[in-house]
Amino acid sequence: MDEAMVTAVFTNPRLMRDLPRLLQQVGLEIIATQAHVYAEIGTGTFFMGFAETYAPLVQRAGLLTAKQVEDWLLEQRCAVGQHTFFAACNFYAYVIRRPIAQ
Repeated sequence: MDEAMVTAVFTNPRLMRDLPRLLQQVGLEIIATQAHVYAEIGTGTFFMGFAETYAPLVQRAGLLTAKQVEDWLLEQRCAVGQHTFFAACNFYAYVIRRPIAQ
């Protein structure tokens, strides 16, 4: 996914990366984390649904032309048809708390 698409789909794509520092700045602490990777290799249903849904939003936002969006979608559809598709996403969760006063 190129930078224009990321900008159109995610308000703050760096939030989870910045969160440990931001939490510390406001006096909260991380007590547990969980990370998951979801990937589709060779074929794609979840990510193709995502692409078909969000790519038009990128066009409507004026970040890419209709031709650029359609060319990208065609490339993804071809990759699924040829079993060369690859997409992955990382999901993160934090359990945080306010430190107990001493």
